[in-house]
Amino acid sequence: MEAFLENLYKTAALYPYRPAVVDRDGTRITTYRDLLTAAGRINAWLRKNNLGREDVIAIHFPKSMEYLAARIGIMMAGCAWVGLEDLMGKERIMYVIRDSGSKAVINGEIWSEAMQLPPP
Repeated sequence: MEAFLENLYKTAALYPYRPAVVDRDGTRITTYRDLLTAAGRINAWLRKNNLGREDVIAIHFPKSMEYLAARIGIMMAGCAWVGLEDLMGKERIMYVIRDSGSKAVINGEIWSEAMQLPPP
């Protein structure tokens, strides 16, 4: 995980305005700079809420830039993650959250709150 983050930081430093994520339909492109800024804000939200090393955090987003930024922010904080999808159904989602011991669920509401934090 640390090697991944190191490589991501290096790439972002060399090519901050190159595309890092292109959403499935190709209409939204996120640069390395913007991806790391969003991930840093997720990391800041986790730390603000006393979440860190070895805590499990659930991510409830469709596969998108937000999903990837949340994963990266969670890794920055030293947490583990579990992915959730609406296709799982509410009952299964609740089971996965309980069974994994997730301390938080990163979803649209948390995302909006985290994106209000100052950039890292």
